[in-house]
Amino acid sequence: MTNRVANGIYRRLNAANTPIILIVNPEFGVLSETDVRTHLVNGILNTHANLILGYIVGQRTTIAELHIFLTSNPNNLKAVIFHANFVPAMLNAFVREIQVNQPAHLIFESRRTSYITQNAFIHPNRILITDGFQSQSKNANYPNDSVFTSDCYTYRAAGWNGIGDYQTVGDNYREGGGQPYVVTLHITRDAGGNLITQHYSSMTNRNLPGEAPLKFTEACNELVTSPFIIPLTSTGINMFRGWHITAHFPQLGAAKQASIQHHMELLSSLV
Repeated sequence: MTNRVANGIYRRLNAANTPIILIVNPEFGVLSETDVRTHLVNGILNTHANLILGYIVGQRTTIAELHIFLTSNPNNLKAVIFHANFVPAMLNAFVREIQVNQPAHLIFESRRTSYITQNAFIHPNRILITDGFQSQSKNANYPNDSVFTSDCYTYRAAGWNGIGDYQTVGDNYREGGGQPYVVTLHITRDAGGNLITQHYSSMTNRNLPGEAPLKFTEACNELVTSPFIIPLTSTGINMFRGWHITAHFPQLGAAKQASIQHHMELLSSLV
């Protein structure tokens, strides 16, 4: 995503005051915490009334760093995202800091935090983030369908106030680019108490990179004509149907956006 496109998105979010959690210390990408605060918090999003500042607590995070975050920008709500486990003394220190400077949200990444870490904190808004998407290293490796692991049916009974996930992308950071050997489109559906991800892949020239428009057309045709997808409706699926009708190639980034949009609408309807 170019800076111009990203800035346009941030400006639209700011104008609409869309509630968002902005991570001020991102783990990936080129922006530093100073960049995020200068360019976004104190810049483009400066007048955003519903901006929540998020902070990732990792293995190397200190109590002093968390304290500085929690006491900064007093006009913004805060969210703390735990990405690690800690020895008892350190964990107790984090618990005390959270008790003193209560953030609005406590978020735990399920694969990186244990039950001990998650249950050490008493807080009115505890959220669990899971990676339920069974990502493959190559698009050609996706089966027709796979289980999407989710706590959407059970999270309240388990004592959580909210849940989140990594949609149909997964928690695997990759730099984009390159011509596809296979185009695969992902749609999540509710299968009566379980979530299933349907995978629709192109078949032409699987051993050769390129021909993205043709490969997308094949995968999109498989998607919109699938008996699993025909009964479903969402903004994301309607985007695929529109591209199918007009024989339009929207670029693969837009296709991924439609998949994510459908997933978010589905999860919103279930929780």
